[in-house]
Order: sequence, then C-alpha cells, then structure tokens
Amino acid sequence: MKLGMYKRKNHFRMPSEPPETLGEAMLHERLRQRMTQADMAELLGTWQNRVSEYENDKRTPSKRTLRKFIKELSLWPWSGELWQLYDKAYKKAEYNKKNKLDSLS
Repeated sequence: MKLGMYKRKNHFRMPSEPPETLGEAMLHERLRQRMTQADMAELLGTWQNRVSEYENDKRTPSKRTLRKFIKELSLWPWSGELWQLYDKAYKKAEYNKKNKLDSLS
C-alpha cells in the first residue's frame, strides 16, 4: 500500500482494505490523523527516517514505541489488531535474521 492510494486531490481518504502489515497500519493512522512523518517522529521521540522505515516495513518498532504510538493517538480500541500485526512483523524479522545467519555458515 503506497501513499498514492491515500491521497486524492489534496484530501486524505481511508483505504478500502484493512492494513496487512504494521507499517501499513502506522501509515494509515498517521495520514488519518493528518500528521507528517516529522510530526510522528516528534510524537514517538525518534527520527523522521525511522518513521519511514516503520511505514515501509523495513524496520519493526520496539514494543515501547508501539505502546507510545497506541497511547498518544488514543488507539486502545484498535490495539489488539496492532499487536497482532506487531507479532507477525517480529516473527518475519526473526525468520529473515535466522536465514541470513544460516546462509553465512
């Protein structure tokens, strides 16, 4: 899911499908809140490029960062789904790390 799916004539709209990854969910919520990546970075206490990495599923946020994301944006009703996406992303990262180490041996 890319930014173009969200932006239309300078207005933000909700995606037609639920997010499949944690990064998509974070992007979706940031745009719904009409925040820039810089705004989100300041809110989470991190760098703008780190927010980009989260949204593009290149990095998984820490549990602390995800808790802060949920708390600061008042996403408690949606937190169960976010934690499921977090678990999925974490397992994928661990699998990729293991395969990379195996290929080096």
